Amino acid sequence: MRRRFIADGMLGKLAKWLRIAGYDAVYCRGAADGELAARALAEKRTLLTRDSRLVERKELRDFILVKSDDPFVQLKEVAAAAGLVVKKADLFSLCLECNEKVKRVKKADVRDEVPPYVYETQSYFRRCPSCKKLFWAGTHIENTLKLLRDLSIPIVEK
Repeated sequence: MRRRFIADGMLGKLAKWLRIAGYDAVYCRGAADGELAARALAEKRTLLTRDSRLVERKELRDFILVKSDDPFVQLKEVAAAAGLVVKKADLFSLCLECNEKVKRVKKADVRDEVPPYVYETQSYFRRCPSCKKLFWAGTHIENTLKLLRDLSIPIVEK
């Protein structure tokens, strides 16, 4: 089973980057420490926090205390601590806002929702079933792969 995460209010950008990498990462902005700990335990999620007092709670066993305030260094820290490997096929497979798995949609169904150039040059579109945001491949895929490589995060084809 793939590792799942829950990030405290200080780690929103980290949660977004974990989603970009295809990892289920709930972001809990404004949640109390007890609520975060309870949800992490109930949902079997690894708690990500920069709050050293939070990880002192006896009930917490699966957590990563993030040291850096830079989101890219944070991603590298978490990847190293959790042994993360990014599958190319999982990149951008989750909605960056909702954390829901995006679903493939027919190209013809999005004709009126995307710029003409995008419609002409792309053949693969996905939509979040929750917020309805639309996604397609672009230069951000290669840029993301380069960033992950630069951070020494392992990437596999499948």
